[in-house]
Amino acid sequence: MIIGPLMITAVLAAQPPVPGPVTRRAYLQCSILLSHQPAASEGYHRVSPNLHGTAAALSIGAGGFMSPSFALEGELFYGGTVSMPQRFSYTFSEDYIAGSRDLVFSELVRYRPGGRARVELVVGGGYVRTTTSEKSIVVTSGVPPVTSHPPDRSHPYNGFAITGGLDGAIRLSDRVALTPSFRLRWIRRPDPLIGESLGIGSYAFQFGAGLRFR
Repeated sequence: MIIGPLMITAVLAAQPPVPGPVTRRAYLQCSILLSHQPAASEGYHRVSPNLHGTAAALSIGAGGFMSPSFALEGELFYGGTVSMPQRFSYTFSEDYIAGSRDLVFSELVRYRPGGRARVELVVGGGYVRTTTSEKSIVVTSGVPPVTSHPPDRSHPYNGFAITGGLDGAIRLSDRVALTPSFRLRWIRRPDPLIGESLGIGSYAFQFGAGLRFR
């Protein structure tokens, strides 16, 4: 969980500071991330195992520095689908491929210490649209057992997220920088006892890199 921030800090510590403060500069930042989502500590007791996994994700942010140290940024985060086999058991059983995908719209504040540091603190929050799904469903019931194949199902729901993390800024040219990134996102999920979240946890740990254009 702490490897991402440590790597960013270690790599950038040896970099010289930004040559001079740049104010009121608009930018576009695009990053490819790996997003790991652990299982919830609790879950709907008829589902096993709780959903968890790792998927690729895309983050696109646009904003501008209001001062040498502070920037405001709007971010669109599109998470790939975390999926795994799962079973629901009651008087019958359902085996299927469980999935969860997050779409997040956030407003972020970016802080650059001293206006010239190459490590930036990012915090903020926003709206989340999550879709969980069950695909390739096989239902087994009765004595002797009889199987059926119902259609795929999906369960969209709305929530909010809180985001924090660190970005690096390694200058490649006057207008382009390489941006290693680490994010920790907390996403409000439905009550796990109703089963809509399929047992996926509220936290996502994300690490990757991108480019910033200004």
